Amino acid sequence: MIEFELNNDVGPSLDPCVFLFGCDRSGTTLLRSMMNSHPELLMTYEAPASIMLEGAFSDGGYRAVIDAMRCFPQFDSVNWVGVIDELSELENVSLADTVGAAYRNLLVHVGKSRWGDKTPAYTRFIDTLAEMYPNGTFIHIVRDPRAVALSWIAADWGPNTAFHAGREWLQRVSEANVSMELLPESRKLTVRYEDLMASPEQVLKTICEKVDIDYSSEMVVSRGKESNAMPDQYLQKLHARSQEQLDPSRSERWRSMNRRQIGMIEANSWELMQEFDYEPCNSSAPQVSSVQVTACKLENRCRQFLNRFRQHGTAPPFPLPQND
Repeated sequence: MIEFELNNDVGPSLDPCVFLFGCDRSGTTLLRSMMNSHPELLMTYEAPASIMLEGAFSDGGYRAVIDAMRCFPQFDSVNWVGVIDELSELENVSLADTVGAAYRNLLVHVGKSRWGDKTPAYTRFIDTLAEMYPNGTFIHIVRDPRAVALSWIAADWGPNTAFHAGREWLQRVSEANVSMELLPESRKLTVRYEDLMASPEQVLKTICEKVDIDYSSEMVVSRGKESNAMPDQYLQKLHARSQEQLDPSRSERWRSMNRRQIGMIEANSWELMQEFDYEPCNSSAPQVSSVQVTACKLENRCRQFLNRFRQHGTAPPFPLPQND
């Protein structure tokens, strides 16, 4: 689990913010779009300044962080002079203070009252974020590993074999589970992609209750009508299906994979997937031979090579490890 130590001389931010995360291809973009459509909630698209800029803060304090945040198109509308004026009045300024001040300034610009960010890779930084933002709420969205793998295999980034996709799902969901267990119930919520597709209003009402805001039908009606929480260059690269009509049948499209692919996925995820009520196709965890693993490694390396020359889909800000 990746984390850094906070400077003991500075404190956390008390902003009641929201962090949305999950294994890539699990519907984080779709759910972010819905949450951002709430009239009181601003959810930026993959702007993990709180975990990316610890080095900048250690080297140059909050002004170095501001210089770095100016490069985030998600914060183009921030009045940085106002942010500096606010921070200059504090005796000790933390990284969380700096990021929080930028978001609060952005909230004034968009006319909302609560900020948050969607970044899949937060699965690796929950402990750190929970310490930085003690009033923050953490939303984990989980999807059937077979559906995740089907989507990942088609993308030109990330794991490109059923075996590697299943292994990455196991790692990402497991590390999120471990950290989420340490949080009080009032600060965490896990939702399933399949439930969101089948009963969006019910899931969104549960999220609003957890975040302590009133439910708004705009979360479903106005989904996809993005504000400057997502810059144009990102809007053009959005996962296309996140802007389509909700289609519960997507939850079953993984069944188009052959038995070998499903076996490769369940070899890694067989036990954990059942904790989220995903029924395996196999009665026990499939065994993968060393020959099969070697074949998967070769296939994955070939796909990684080809991926350098083409990009389809938006790669995450924290590239997934390209291990074998």
